[in-house]
Amino acid sequence: MTKRKTIEHAIERLYGPCPVGDFMLANQWASHLDWELVKQNVDAENLDFEWGTEPTHEVTSAEALIIDVRREMLHRAGEGEES
Repeated sequence: MTKRKTIEHAIERLYGPCPVGDFMLANQWASHLDWELVKQNVDAENLDFEWGTEPTHEVTSAEALIIDVRREMLHRAGEGEES
């Protein structure tokens, strides 16, 4: 499983799927995501998961990657709304 899919699964386990068909609800869903909680969940479930190449930037790398995956999930929800 790719890093992005691993993070997406962790987000969905913690918060459920991103709502489709209601942008305000989807935006509210995204605004409540706690990237640190997602990181803890990913780390607990995937002991060999690597967030970044430099250990001193692990938190920054984790936050950026989680926020990017959240943005992709919102984008896909928006595409589903247009269908």
